[in-house]
Amino acid sequence: MQEDQRDVREKCERFRQSIMQRANAQIAEIDRKLKEYRVSELGKYEDDARGDSAHLLEEESRRIETAAAHAVSERRAELRRQLYERRIQLTDEVFQKAEESLSEFVSGQEYSEFLRQKAEKAGKLRKDGEPVLLQVRPADLHQSGELLLACGMPARVEEDETIRLGGLRFVLELTGWKADETLDAALEAQRQWFYENAGLFLSQEQRGEQI
Repeated sequence: MQEDQRDVREKCERFRQSIMQRANAQIAEIDRKLKEYRVSELGKYEDDARGDSAHLLEEESRRIETAAAHAVSERRAELRRQLYERRIQLTDEVFQKAEESLSEFVSGQEYSEFLRQKAEKAGKLRKDGEPVLLQVRPADLHQSGELLLACGMPARVEEDETIRLGGLRFVLELTGWKADETLDAALEAQRQWFYENAGLFLSQEQRGEQI
């Protein structure tokens, strides 16, 4: 898992650097063209701006500066939007592959043992014969007998349609203590790690900054 995470971080860092290099190159080109435009436009008014025309030159200079600043701002906003959309696309691709891998695991022989271990864990956490509720996805309801044996009585199994990928949740019914041992929760935890460590999403402060 650590090696997979390292590989993800390296790929994402290379992607981020590539995007930023292209963005910075485009911004530099915009700035260069705006500088040339500014010099060219000011040059047209330089000869006529002498003496009584000095005020006109000042006004035209302000107009050109405002137009240039607006153009740069719009282009940078567009680059930020493109970068954000590409980051979302990359994240979706990564976690689509992760879900495919989990689907293969759930279809395999090891999944039943995985469920049994989770049910056994629930049984060990209760005290003084406390009833245990095991919640599984509808497709796993047929394994209720094995899960009850692993957990020990008193216990019951019910389906939970909010569990999409697999695993189980359990509730200690007297104390109300709950635990989420689903693959859904495990994948979501990895998604949060991905956001925090792969550098894919801008912080609230960075979203207000220029690229």
